[in-house]
Amino acid sequence: MLFLRKRDYFTEIREADLDVILKQLSQTTSFTPTKVREENEQNMQEVVEAMIRHRYDVDKIFKDILTFNLSDTFQINDLVEYSETAYDTTLTYVLNDRVSFSQTIYSVLNDDIYNANQAVAIDETPATNPEKWDKITENFSLYFALQPTTGNLPDTAFSFTTNNFTGNHDLITGWDKTKTIYLKRGDTQIKIYYSASDRTSDINTIGIVDFDPTAKTFPNNRPIDKGQDKENTLSGTLSIIGFIPDTTEWDVVPSNFFVKGDNRSRFIKKILVNLAIFELHKLINPRNIPDLRGEAKDDAMSLLKDIKKGTISPDLPIFFDENKGQSITFDSNLKLKHQY
Repeated sequence: MLFLRKRDYFTEIREADLDVILKQLSQTTSFTPTKVREENEQNMQEVVEAMIRHRYDVDKIFKDILTFNLSDTFQINDLVEYSETAYDTTLTYVLNDRVSFSQTIYSVLNDDIYNANQAVAIDETPATNPEKWDKITENFSLYFALQPTTGNLPDTAFSFTTNNFTGNHDLITGWDKTKTIYLKRGDTQIKIYYSASDRTSDINTIGIVDFDPTAKTFPNNRPIDKGQDKENTLSGTLSIIGFIPDTTEWDVVPSNFFVKGDNRSRFIKKILVNLAIFELHKLINPRNIPDLRGEAKDDAMSLLKDIKKGTISPDLPIFFDENKGQSITFDSNLKLKHQY
């Protein structure tokens, strides 16, 4: 797969309209509609890359979406599209078999992935026998890897190590779940850190919770306030599930290889999609391009020019040239990077 997938277009154009355009272009070339779209995307991607590569790392920005395969190895931040084979009414299924299943509910087509929670006989679908199936996620969902992984299925929820003091850790927001959090009660506060050494030194707290030692009703959900580390700040709620003696220390370790979501830049996706749609219209009839598409293309190009000039600074990975624009120091001092 490429950086974009077909459904990325649907925020800017209806699927039926896009299909008409691609089919019309396919009839005048030797390409399939999919090939027409992909070739056009790659051309427009090169335009975008040429305008921003002096400031931003285009290799990191434009990573291809990967098709999930259980036998493949994925690295940190790899983005995968997860789908399963469609349910077959002629087959039986065993515990933990996964299938995709489409059904129309209130005139809306739902295409989801289900996991068998027991043996399933022929023609026992998720619609007719919902007690035998657990919905996992939507078919063709995107996940990105939090750590290197082989042979692990995507999941929608994190699991955490358990302890006697806190629970329901999904209530904590702002947490980089590739990291363990370290907690400690000190008198009327619970402090949270990203390292055991910070906890020992009582520095760089990422969250602070007011603690009531007299509380006897659990769970006792307490709001998380900002800590000292302004770049890593937790919020949300800490769920206290039992009495915590003073000076008690404990850790919470997250355990998951994937998180559901799209780690591509929405900013770049919108620019690329609008440029690609305009170019498709131009290929059909350059004298009859809808005004809406021309305006969207002009807006996209204006944003790219602002990026090129440094007028705006989108949240994208910065490009550092190790061979240019750096100051060089000698002796035992560490090399300092200065980007010009």
